[in-house]
Amino acid sequence: MALPDKQDLSKSDRWKILIIVIISISIVGLSLGLTSPLISLVLEARGVSSSLIGLVASMTAFGIIVISPIIPRIITFAGSTSTLYSAIFTGGTSILLLPFMESIYAWLFLRLVLGCANGILFATSETLINHIAFEKNRGKLISLYSVVLSLCFAGGPVLIYFLGTKGPLPFVVAALILYAGAIPLFFTRVRIPRLEGKSGFNVFLFLKMAPLLCYAVMIHAFMDISSISLLPIFGVRHGYTDSTAAMMVTVLVAGGTVLQIPLGWLADNMKRYTLLLICGIAFFVCAASLSFVISIPILLWPVLVLLGGAVGGIYIVTITLIGQKFKGAELITANATLGFVWGIGSLLGPLATGFSMQLLNPDGFTVTLTLASMLFLALFTIKNKEF
Repeated sequence: MALPDKQDLSKSDRWKILIIVIISISIVGLSLGLTSPLISLVLEARGVSSSLIGLVASMTAFGIIVISPIIPRIITFAGSTSTLYSAIFTGGTSILLLPFMESIYAWLFLRLVLGCANGILFATSETLINHIAFEKNRGKLISLYSVVLSLCFAGGPVLIYFLGTKGPLPFVVAALILYAGAIPLFFTRVRIPRLEGKSGFNVFLFLKMAPLLCYAVMIHAFMDISSISLLPIFGVRHGYTDSTAAMMVTVLVAGGTVLQIPLGWLADNMKRYTLLLICGIAFFVCAASLSFVISIPILLWPVLVLLGGAVGGIYIVTITLIGQKFKGAELITANATLGFVWGIGSLLGPLATGFSMQLLNPDGFTVTLTLASMLFLALFTIKNKEF
């Protein structure tokens, strides 16, 4: 029998469910953090071209885009717990099969399947956390979830140092870690709520209903993937060593991680749209100043920290606003839409930024992010409080 509403759960049970979901998705994050660089390194060692490696990597985003429109039907039909089990099993099995496949087409397909599983896992977990949370702690819980997930995802590449990239062992370990994400769900005695009902809109209608919040998530993915791929190149072309340029990404990600907790607290203690605007302005100022502070290290590092925090804050506040407004089946659809636009942003980010850097070497990186932040602020002025 499903639990129809969070009001039927005790405070203790709500915390148990939250902890279980966060632990499970964090274990998933650790596995995916290991898998993403591992796949690229193995294909590189096989002599696969960089363009094909990039295509394989992009299959994750394609998978999220493909699966997102039907995630609401999957969750309402199967229930949250069964959906999580199925996605974990599917994702783990796709990783397990990779080292035994010689065909690049098989790798493309399996990476696509893994992307579909990822989309389901993240949409379901974020829906559950928003469903369980109350307004007084929603922002803090979303930020806690985001921080723990980020730390686990960052820990994935570290495992490559111990496991190496030869043979099936690292893939087997990555699959077993992902399978382990089901263990907390299996042993809990608290029944996770089944989100039921019918949504008044679908994924594509939600894009029209909430363009500001959809763009906010898209810009988060756009910035994240672009920075990981191209920020080191931006640094090298400005005269930094490879190691220092790579450290720029670390500082950016650290800023996005460390500042999420105070931003989550602020999301519960001030007007959320005001905080969203503040993060958007900070994003614009930091992005626009990058080309000027790149030659002044004493300013560069703080700007990178604030830039990571601002973009991370935009994501946290957006997810919090979604949970504030929507419940049940509509919350599932809203979160699925955010997964859909995240996939689009992660595809467009490297393409648009790379093309801009080719035209405006090397400051196309700054120009692209500045234009993206300006569009966010423009949308905010016309779509503020769009619900």
